[in-house]
Amino acid sequence: MNTLDHRQVDAALQTIARVSLENEKYFCDLDGEMGDAAFGKSIRDGFRAVLDGPQFLPLHRRIPLTTGPGKTLPFSPTIHE
Repeated sequence: MNTLDHRQVDAALQTIARVSLENEKYFCDLDGEMGDAAFGKSIRDGFRAVLDGPQFLPLHRRIPLTTGPGKTLPFSPTIHE
């Protein structure tokens, strides 16, 4: 089984956040073809909330492990500190 340590998870999340924030307009334009063009703004708001979260927590600890109200992920990620 492959495992990740918290530094690797945080680095991956930083990269995902940076690329997502850089592509906000693209996501809005893409969503605008079939929807309300708000997807890019939603992604931006979510990643900014995570990145601006409590600085005493590692980045991977700032993200709730849910998929919506009353739901949890179907797996339990293993992150070694």
